[in-house]
Amino acid sequence: MNALWTEPVDYDGLRAAVTASRIETFARRYYALFNERRFDEAETLVHPEAIFIYPDAQEEFIGRAGYRELARRWEEAFPDADLSITDVTVVGDSACTEWIGTGTHLGTLDIPGFPTIAATLRTVQLPMCETLRVVEGLIVESRLEFDAEELRRRLGF
Repeated sequence: MNALWTEPVDYDGLRAAVTASRIETFARRYYALFNERRFDEAETLVHPEAIFIYPDAQEEFIGRAGYRELARRWEEAFPDADLSITDVTVVGDSACTEWIGTGTHLGTLDIPGFPTIAATLRTVQLPMCETLRVVEGLIVESRLEFDAEELRRRLGF
């Protein structure tokens, strides 16, 4: 018997740690692709039937086309948008990502569950949280959370 191995190895714990690390790396890559405006590449990380959930939204955004439409809407409103990750917590197959969104409101803001707002020319920062559920290397669900009233205030409404 090898004297170096006096305690049993927790293989399940090791597998969970490796999986959590992979999901965190995946989430960070997803946001980096958004920041780099590499939407074609980012949408390959989305399952064709993924669902994107926004607070108070009445419309559904599904799959890669849904991702592309949401990215287009954010980029149209904030062409210089930057997402700066402050924390990633992985639980099971989900990554809860906390980040600060920064951008100058130069175009129409038309996002789900939020009134349409014409450009205000204001630069804003807003903390947001998005939970990404990742299955077999693809996003199958995205749940975005942010304080809509605070965003309205920061835009002058």
